[in-house]
Formats: sequence, structure tokens, C-alpha cells
Amino acid sequence: MGFTFPVTKYPRVLIMSRKNAQVMGHKYFFWYLLQNIKALPPDVMSPEVGKRNGELQKVILGVVSCGGRYEEAMTMLRSAVLFSGGMSLHVVAIVDDETRQNFTDAITSLFEEALGASSFFTYEIKSTWFPPKNAGIWKKLYAPCSAQRIFFPSLLPKVDALLYVDSDTVFVSELRGIWNHFSKMDQTQWVGVTNEDEPTGDGWYNTKAEIPYFKPRGLNTGVLLLNLTRMRFYEAEQKAEKVLRLYGDKLYWGDQDIFNVMFSWNPEFVYILPCEYNFRPSHCFCRYNGSCSCGSAALQGVRIIHGNLQAFRKKGFFQSIYKAFQKQSLSQEKLSELNEELQKRYNNFWNSSDHKCVGSSHHFFKQLISWSS
Repeated sequence: MGFTFPVTKYPRVLIMSRKNAQVMGHKYFFWYLLQNIKALPPDVMSPEVGKRNGELQKVILGVVSCGGRYEEAMTMLRSAVLFSGGMSLHVVAIVDDETRQNFTDAITSLFEEALGASSFFTYEIKSTWFPPKNAGIWKKLYAPCSAQRIFFPSLLPKVDALLYVDSDTVFVSELRGIWNHFSKMDQTQWVGVTNEDEPTGDGWYNTKAEIPYFKPRGLNTGVLLLNLTRMRFYEAEQKAEKVLRLYGDKLYWGDQDIFNVMFSWNPEFVYILPCEYNFRPSHCFCRYNGSCSCGSAALQGVRIIHGNLQAFRKKGFFQSIYKAFQKQSLSQEKLSELNEELQKRYNNFWNSSDHKCVGSSHHFFKQLISWSS
């Protein structure tokens, strides 16, 4: 009969034999703990993540905003509130001193607007934090504070799991869809993430990267499901610091490269999300030889649009989608109008282009059409 061995720093683990636990050597004992870890709390292991006694399912959404840039984050949060129906949404915002006041004013206004539209979310605002050693390097790695997500386990010690999205994203499907992927992870995986490039085309990592990366074509970390409990157990932060020491001058994409190196060492930690949860301009405009389209989006519809490489700031289709969400009402009754407007913008752009993102507007916005009908 087994017994529970208390470990204060890490989640509790199951030891199958008291005698074995007493006689194990240190190295073997640590290996044994790894093999028997029960890292996920019940609310993450359950198919109905976060549901307790009839309460609404709770989604924790993490966002980082630094350098005075907060407008894109507010548009992302507006879309998240729109598609949070049937779930309890809690936003954890990490901001620097430069951004704090504007961000606080903006999210307070969004909160009040949500109440007026019979929507609701909770939020908390935290200051950025990086390990004192190399803090200046971490804060400026690639973009201001983009590496903050690596240190969520320390910054958010009471959070078991969260959904992180870059500020330049918008949701076009219900949050429940991506959150429920937590329940599909096995007992080793601690991150849900999409491929950087689709398997049928050459991409950045397999043609230009000077670092080890997750095979076959690397990962894009603009959308992440993070099991912070397991990140703490596997000491992800310490591994990230090791990557910085080894490859600091070769990290072209900053913290995304750090994740890729870590997962090249331990690919078993990775759960691959379908590409419709991180749909980017590269899925429409192929940058390399071969196909780079998101095939699953043609079947399921796009779920999260990621305007990376400043796509939301450049004239074109992705900016038009972003601007539609900027001024969108939080009233659920207005979703049908949003659906019509987005399809109109899609058709106006792609009908005059040789490229096709996902075929027709009905395919692209399939999830939104279903949600608003």
C-alpha cells in the first residue's frame, strides 16, 4: 500500500513502497519522483477545467504590457471578454512603471463597460519582475518585457495554470475551446503551443537558426497554455537562465528562442496546439518555398488571430480586423454585427488578392459565425 511523501517545494508525489523510499540513493530517489509525479491539480486534470460545484469555469488570462504600449493589450482583452461567455475570466496583467497608469485607467474603463453590457471579468495588475542577476538583459530581450512569461512561476506563486497571449492577438472564438486543451495534456507536458511554420514548408528555424530548436520547424510562443505547477517542478526558470548563458548572442527571437532550446532538450514537455489557435500573416503570405497554410483552420475556422511582426500596425487585412475589434461593443447582442463586418472586410481584401488565407470568409470566421448565431 502506498503512502504520500511530503515535499514542500514541489507538488506531492506518490511513493509506492515505504521500504524503497527509505533505501533509495539520492539520484535514484529523484529519478523515481520524476517518474511518479502527480503535478497537475484536479481542476486542471479534469475535462471541465476549473468547474467546481456548478460554478462557472474559470480561465486565467495572462498579458504583459511594457514600454508604454497598452492599446493592443486592451483590444485583445476586449475580444477575450466578448468570447468569455459561460466562463469566469480573470486577467493577470504584468506591467512596467511606464505603462502602469495608462493601463490601469484603460482596464478600469473596460471593466465598467463590461458591467454595463452585462459582462463581467476580474483583474489584477502586477509589476514586472526578473531575477536580479541579468535583470537588465532579461527585460530588454527581443522586446520590452517579452521574457516575463518565462518567470510566471515565481511571479505568480499561487497560480496553477494560465493562458498567455501576446498583446497583438484577438480572439475570434470562445475561450473554452483553447482552455479545454489543458485536459488533453499527458502527465509530462506543461506547455501548449503551436508550430512556428507548418510542416509542408521551410521555415525560419530549419533554415536560419543558430540554436537548437524544437523539431521539425520550431515553435511560435505568441499563444501559450502554461501549467505553472509543472514549470516549477521541472525548474523551467533555471533552465531558461542556462540557455541565456549558452546562447545569449544567438537568440534572434529572444525568449521564443529560449523556449525552443529548452524544448529541443525535452520535447516531451510540449503539447502541440492546432494552428488555428495562433493564426498569423505567414499562414496567408508564404515567406518560404512550399505551402505554409494552416490546413486545420479551413476545417475548424480561425480561433485566435496573432498580428505578429506588427501586422496590426501595417495597412492591410490584419489591421482591418484589429480596428474592427478596437471599436466593438461588449454587448453579446452586437456580435452578429461584428460577424457581418469582419466577413465584409475579409471579402473586400481577399477578393482582390491572389492569396487566400483559408478560402471563403465563412471558413475563416466559422467559429465566430457559430458563436453569434
